Amino acid sequence: MKASAWDDIGSPSDPSTETIRRADKDHPLEFFRGKDHLGRHLFMFRIRNFDRKIEELPNLAGIDVVYELVSKDLWQLKLTLRDAQQSDIFAALCANLMEATRRIRAGEQEKSVGIVLMRLRRWQQMLRVGRSDLMSESVQIGLFGELLFLRDILMVRLTPANALQCWRGPFGDEQDFAVGGALVEIKTQRSTSDRRLRISSADQLHSHSGRIVLCHQTLFPDTDSATGTSLNGLAVQVISDIEKSDPVAADLIRAVLIDFGYEERSEYDKPHRSLERRDFYEVGQLFPKITPEMLRSGIVEVSYSIEVESCLPFLADEETVWRDQENG
Repeated sequence: MKASAWDDIGSPSDPSTETIRRADKDHPLEFFRGKDHLGRHLFMFRIRNFDRKIEELPNLAGIDVVYELVSKDLWQLKLTLRDAQQSDIFAALCANLMEATRRIRAGEQEKSVGIVLMRLRRWQQMLRVGRSDLMSESVQIGLFGELLFLRDILMVRLTPANALQCWRGPFGDEQDFAVGGALVEIKTQRSTSDRRLRISSADQLHSHSGRIVLCHQTLFPDTDSATGTSLNGLAVQVISDIEKSDPVAADLIRAVLIDFGYEERSEYDKPHRSLERRDFYEVGQLFPKITPEMLRSGIVEVSYSIEVESCLPFLADEETVWRDQENG
């Protein structure tokens, strides 16, 4: 049976009480895990001195969502898992809410409530859809590449929890990973693709939030089971490696995968791929890029492509990712 962050929380005998514990003492917001007298999993987000009424709470299948007064000036948004068979999804959802708000400053009540509700509504939509559609090939390759970076680069030097906290793209950040003082953007493509890097916005390579490193990876078809792997195989391996040392962190990787649109299904058993090449580029002032200050008034959105050869003068090594880690 898979370990759960709720395993060591006992159920109270009194129907009028709940057993709760702080979910993460280092988190700037007040999140709690708990159980009621029926043994059902609970998750609470507590808000102090917040007098705004929350309208239209998300409706999640198998999960009750209520907003209630706990005591004077203390309110909570409480999730109760009614369907025990959805415990994995519930744990992933709770991990997602905490990670999406980890960079919130204490006291930013309205912003934190907005993020939590936005994420709940996103999960409502995702779970309602039921993942009937396959991810496009480009999304599959993008996820494969980010999992490779997580496994090969981050998990070699960081604990699973710290490695996963670096993965910021699924939570709305412009870059895919934040590693100490470096923001890392991952670009992954087939070895047979054109040698161009697609940049989705003027902010993606803009260094206003920190030093940017671009990681370019190419993949080639590889049916050798000793070297090549499918998207399913890579995802299962990463989840297993994390779960062995940190079951709670495994909830977060599942949350990120769900957010991507991934679930294990036979269509992702092929093709098998291997990493052909991985290059790092330091995105400095002279790097070929478009940034917001270059756009004329009235231009609100831009995407463009960069020839890989034009990046060669800015070639770096893996250590450039870690250069500011001690200051991160």
